[in-house]
Formats: sequence, structure tokens, C-alpha cells
Amino acid sequence: YRFMARSVDALLWNTASERDLCHRIWGALPGEVVPPALNFNAYTDSGKSELLNVTGSRHAGSAIEQSSDVAAAALMETAHHESESDEPNASIPYILFCGRIDAGKGCAQLIEFFLEYRRQTGQVLHLIFTGNLQLRLPAVDDIRYLGYVTEERKHALIRAARCVVVPSPYESLSYLAIESLLMGTPVLVNAHSPVLMEHIASGGGLSYVDYESFARALQHILSDHEWRVEASRNGSRYVRRQYAPDRMRSQMNRVLERIGAPLLS
Repeated sequence: YRFMARSVDALLWNTASERDLCHRIWGALPGEVVPPALNFNAYTDSGKSELLNVTGSRHAGSAIEQSSDVAAAALMETAHHESESDEPNASIPYILFCGRIDAGKGCAQLIEFFLEYRRQTGQVLHLIFTGNLQLRLPAVDDIRYLGYVTEERKHALIRAARCVVVPSPYESLSYLAIESLLMGTPVLVNAHSPVLMEHIASGGGLSYVDYESFARALQHILSDHEWRVEASRNGSRYVRRQYAPDRMRSQMNRVLERIGAPLLS
């Protein structure tokens, strides 16, 4: 990888944290941080239509503004293929993880912390997983696995979650965090990941390093409505600014111009 990195005219990094890691390992290299561009309409439009189809009611555009009925509908719609006994209780608030569910992604620790939090606080709360299950989940009612879901259903679940948890200590970008922030849902992230800490510097989420900080952060997210509203706005603004197509095009053209390549139109 070092040889390849030194053989190109320029490197492109998703984040400043990713660039800094490469510089520490390989030394200073030419390149630019060029965040990927998001099609914002794919999230606002599909998310709204999904919730409208499920609930028959107006969607306000933020996870913080959703009623419990919307959260219920999102869960029920997503889990309709599950057996009746496995169907989530749609009246209970939940936190969410989507993606590859394994220990390397921090999911085993997340489960441990969640169960300890439930034991200590007695708070009614579910932990919902969707995606590729690579970990044996404990047979408890508070933890639910919904299997693979469509993008539209994933968006509906994200919007209705109290927060989305990104427990991996190793992330180079985390689309899950970006999508959640864009849709106005706060994120709770592993502070050992510089990239995730970069995302929540926007004010769109909180971080943890151990169980105590996890419990404090989760309690704050669940109990402080005003903070959630502000975090929702902060996260959405951050993603719309950082991952706008015009910004990506401008930064990409700066690199292309430097190496004498044709520019993007």
C-alpha cells in the first residue's frame, strides 16, 4: 500500500482523520480531502414517502418531531416479515444499529453496555439491529433483529429512533452516521474512532469510551428533548454543508487541475 500510495499523482481521502492516519503511516503525500457527495433528495423524499405510506399522516422531517405512532409504524412495517412472537413492541422507544453486526464493529460491546444500562436504570428501551448478523444475540425481549431491510425502511427506522449507535472503533467514513445526521437523528459513537469524533464535532451527537460514559450519554439523549432538537438541526446542517455535490465537485476539480487532468463539469 505504501508503494501504491507513493506511485500516484494525488490521493483522495474521505475525511481529514483518514488523511492524517495515512500521513502517519506513509509520510506526507500529495492529495486532498474530498468527501463523497450525497443525493439529499434520496433521503428526504424517500423517507417522507415511506412514512406517509405507513402512517397516512404528515411527516415533519425530523426524528425528534415524530410521534410515537410514526415510530410504531416504522417498526411494524419493517418487521412485518418476522414471526408474530419476534415482532417488536411498537410503543417502546428504541436505539438503532444498521450494518454488519459483529464484534469487530463494536456490536458485542454495545449489547453488553445496553443490557447493563437496562439493568441499572430499568428504563423501557429496545436495541434494534438490521443488516448482516454475524453475532449471536442474547435471547431477551429488549434486543431485536429485523433482518435485512430496504433502504426506505432503514430510513424510516433511522428517523424514528431516539438515536443511532455507531459502536465501531475503526471507521473511515461511516455512512450510517452521515445518513442519520442528515435525517435529523442524533448519533452515539465510539470515541476511539477519530472519524466519528469528527462527525459529532458538529453538535449532532455524543460519544463514549466506556460503560459509564455510554450510560451518561444515552441518558442525556433520551431525557433532554431540547438537546435532541438542537442536535437534530446541527447534524443535518453539517451533512448538507460537508457532503454537498457542489463542494465535492469544487474540491475534486482542485485536485484534477493540480495534476493536469480534465475537470468535472
